[in-house]
Amino acid sequence: MAKAQFRNEIEGIDVSKTLPTPKVQTLEAWFKALRKVIPQIPDPKTSDWKIEHQGTTGVQWINYTMVNSCQQRCYITVDRKFSQFMRT
Repeated sequence: MAKAQFRNEIEGIDVSKTLPTPKVQTLEAWFKALRKVIPQIPDPKTSDWKIEHQGTTGVQWINYTMVNSCQQRCYITVDRKFSQFMRT
């Protein structure tokens, strides 16, 4: 299991959820899995929000930055190894 956080300060949204690891571990597959568990994440195909930046930090973190036509931003962070630290 992974842990994801979606933050949109303009709309006052701050959501954290756990999600299963996608079978195909590409950035696109992670984004699709994120949209399933956090429906507040804008769909870049049907809205004016676009993914401005997507990337990884090491093997643990995935980061997305989305921007809309008004230059408002929202952020998504995924901790891919969340469940590893939760075991006792």
